[in-house]
Amino acid sequence: MKFFQSICLAASLLLASTTGVDASPIASQHYNRHRHLQHRSDNNNNDKAHDVRRQNSGAKKRLALWEWTLTRDVASYPGIQATAASLSSAPEIAAVMNWDAWQPTEIAGLPFEPMARVPDSLLGDVWNQLLGSLTNQRTAGVEQLTVYFLNEPERQGVSAADAAATWRASFLPLRTDAQYGGGNATTGTRLVGPAPASDEAGSAWLQEFMGYLGDDEKPDLLGVHYYTTQDGAAADEVAAAQAYIQGQSAAYGGLPVIVSEIASTSRDPAVVDAFTRQMAQWLDEQDWVAQYGFFGMSRAVADDFVSPAAQLMDADGNLTPLGLFYAGLE
Repeated sequence: MKFFQSICLAASLLLASTTGVDASPIASQHYNRHRHLQHRSDNNNNDKAHDVRRQNSGAKKRLALWEWTLTRDVASYPGIQATAASLSSAPEIAAVMNWDAWQPTEIAGLPFEPMARVPDSLLGDVWNQLLGSLTNQRTAGVEQLTVYFLNEPERQGVSAADAAATWRASFLPLRTDAQYGGGNATTGTRLVGPAPASDEAGSAWLQEFMGYLGDDEKPDLLGVHYYTTQDGAAADEVAAAQAYIQGQSAAYGGLPVIVSEIASTSRDPAVVDAFTRQMAQWLDEQDWVAQYGFFGMSRAVADDFVSPAAQLMDADGNLTPLGLFYAGLE
């Protein structure tokens, strides 16, 4: 079970020096991976072409999960530049998220949704970056802002009690601050709750966190992650993913969700393709799913947990066939 990819101080300083972005160690990326263990069975892909037409129907719920090295390397890779430009007007892409507080300017044509990934992200320069990103989005005409709170906190050693206290003190005011929409249901800031891993520890942590919050303190959107096993067949992987995501929403009174990370970890390209297309169609059709992001957009596989077959981008920064589908450009 893979935990996360940590980015060192040297890489952060390199990003800051080459892009002008404050990429302090607090703001450096680390992606957490997890398995949701269930038995699976086989899948039939005969209707794939028909499914694609229905999947890419303009739901526009999909997030571009933009890995930080793309910002660092954009000047050196025409493929990254071309991908950023195409995503800015892609039919299915709603927004960009990079697990951080600063906006990747190379893909500025999309709304940016910042994240306070770790507790220290709610302090000092990184917190000011996040507030600045929200202000910039409002100035740019984004009507409803979205901001994320903590990425797999149970794997960072963050207690649910401490997270709830930080949520109450720092995050909740964003919902009612007039600068960020004043709590209006249409134009206010949507607060995405912490997204734990889809295992027993993650579910227990989230239940404890939510238990500390009053009814008026709950997130606007439930943060959800989901990764498959490596050896499951596509049909059962899809069924398990749907059951888990539905179950998370139901556990908290039907709270709408953002599935901010999801992917197949199978090494079989056919399984990955079927899972991605079928889950995208299903997520597009659920009115209680606000947005979702398939992992991921990076030139290299993030770690040995992630499947090379699930890459949405190739080594040159161009969208893969799966990436073209995901963006609605197939």
